[in-house]
Amino acid sequence: MAIAHHGYNILDSHPINEFLENFIMQVETSRTTLGVYEIALELQRFTHAAARAIFSNPTNTGVIGFWAAGILNKTQAPVLYEICWPNQPDPEQRKIIVFGGDGKEFIRHHIAELEQAPPKCREIENYTIDDALDLHTKLYAEAERKQNEEQKHIFGGHQHQLVIQTGGCRWTKAPRCQGLTSKQCQRIF
Repeated sequence: MAIAHHGYNILDSHPINEFLENFIMQVETSRTTLGVYEIALELQRFTHAAARAIFSNPTNTGVIGFWAAGILNKTQAPVLYEICWPNQPDPEQRKIIVFGGDGKEFIRHHIAELEQAPPKCREIENYTIDDALDLHTKLYAEAERKQNEEQKHIFGGHQHQLVIQTGGCRWTKAPRCQGLTSKQCQRIF
């Protein structure tokens, strides 16, 4: 199981890694009995007050988003849920390729093309891991190129990529865990 975040990096006066560490400590005792959806729902409940506080200020126009991904216990199938304030605070299952983060502004035409494609072309299970990694690499490079052309600095810095399979998971782009122990890094990212 993995939790990824996009949007605001400070929640409830804590950097996002501390915020998620607090969440993990809260649910750690029941992690083995909770499924991916249940953990996404617990994360929604844990985050809701902090999100409400941020968006009570009308000048805050960003998002607070999380993806909870893992293997569905009964079917051994991969599953992905997204939670995103202010518009979608309830966990919603994603069966299609998901684009997120600030860089997507630079690849909107690619996103539109994929959204217009037949559903079979958008469903995650129709892609091999190599296909998905290749698509991600190409789109990220395109977004970086366009960002540089427009002389903007909206995204970048941290890029992580984790492959989750029934036999376990592996980093294809590992997080930078400066200042954290190896165990903390594995739990947070």
